[in-house]
Amino acid sequence: MPSASLLAFTGASLDSFLYLNHGHVFAGVMTGNAVLCGVGIFNKSSGGALHYAWPILAYVCGIFLVAIVQRRVRHHPVRLALGIVILGILTMSFAPDTFPERWYVFVVVLLTGFLVGISQKVDSYAYNATVLTGTLRDGALSLYGALDPRLRGGDLSKVRDLWTLMLSFFAGAVCGGLLGRHIGNRALWLPVATLCLVLALVLRAGSNTTGFDYGGQSREP
Repeated sequence: MPSASLLAFTGASLDSFLYLNHGHVFAGVMTGNAVLCGVGIFNKSSGGALHYAWPILAYVCGIFLVAIVQRRVRHHPVRLALGIVILGILTMSFAPDTFPERWYVFVVVLLTGFLVGISQKVDSYAYNATVLTGTLRDGALSLYGALDPRLRGGDLSKVRDLWTLMLSFFAGAVCGGLLGRHIGNRALWLPVATLCLVLALVLRAGSNTTGFDYGGQSREP
């Protein structure tokens, strides 16, 4: 559960940071970018369709990178992938103001897509650090089950876990937005720190007990 919560926090902080500081696009919520892309076809003041199609392309490239790692890396792929994402995001936190905005967005979204791709299932949950809708649905249903006396209290541990994930997501969005407004690109130090904690959990576990199901395969991370 700690890894899933940290990753939810990380994904939300990346989304809010990028949206507020770099062109009102999302780092991981491709549904949002797709909707804005459609709106952009008719509303040129929003930046145009291509403005929102660009991060979608970057996300696809991130998933392609996952496929390459899956094919070529046989030992400790999750550790390697987390290390790549941490170093990449840390590098972007030091990017100067003269760094092209379009390419800044591309790199951050690519890294986010890579992060989501390497953690398809974490701590027994189908994981997507940047989409709240499914978790909110499952959380509401589990809460109903816990409150309905006919269901004998439901699964209280599931209620706790799902609502912890949602609160982590919300907290990440708030923190990423606040830091982005006050310290700019240095706000990326926050997701770097949380991903370092995830990596520490992976290294401490030393096996697939880390809770990661990498690319649909259960293997030693």
